Amino acid sequence: RRRPVARMALMPLAALAAGCALSPRLSDKTLSRISDTPARELERGYRVYSPDVIAVSIEGRDDLDSVVSVSADGRVPLGETGKIRVDGMPVTEIARAIADTLDLKPDQVHVRVVDHRSQVVFVEGEVEGQARAVPYIGPETLPSFLKRAGGLTDSAAPEQVEVRRSNAAEGRAPETLKTDLTEFEKHPEAARQIRLMPFDQVSVGTSRQSIVRRCLPPCLGWLWPKSGRTSPTATPADDPLLPAP
Repeated sequence: RRRPVARMALMPLAALAAGCALSPRLSDKTLSRISDTPARELERGYRVYSPDVIAVSIEGRDDLDSVVSVSADGRVPLGETGKIRVDGMPVTEIARAIADTLDLKPDQVHVRVVDHRSQVVFVEGEVEGQARAVPYIGPETLPSFLKRAGGLTDSAAPEQVEVRRSNAAEGRAPETLKTDLTEFEKHPEAARQIRLMPFDQVSVGTSRQSIVRRCLPPCLGWLWPKSGRTSPTATPADDPLLPAP
């Protein structure tokens, strides 16, 4: 007699789990089909600060070719000419400043960032790997960034993705940008609408079905079998921004 009562008591949980099965799902949580943000767009929108590392190549002046870190005063060495200020400048402006200093044509000077060290984007929630700071490489689209960060976990809620922005440097009020990643699968061009800025905080929520699954007692595990996929744990060797053990 107790079995029918127990079954009836568990029916609401089963119904809730079944209802949550209709939550949005991404067909590819690794986001492998998402296009990377074009390198030229990233290059144009990235401003160099200490301690970024840049590579300088000058046609006809091999003696000045170098890979250097921007010093704390925002300058880099330029041979016998001394140091040149590059703080807060994109690579195109740095190349132009070097060309003007050496009395060369702008197209003779080539500059690129080889190590982005000065700015980061914080990521947390249902993204592969633990919450961490990921190097900022320019005005990357949100899906492109999440792809670079490792993609989403099986427990991710693609309709619950937020970008929190302090806007302190611009003197504006903080803002939160909310988006649904499933829209990007339907309309790929929409992926360009949200561009990340330095020190943004990206958060991916947990799906309703995953929350329900974690609340189910072991006897109801058959209602929502767990995925065999596990989330890797980042280590200092994988992420130089993590403290060494």
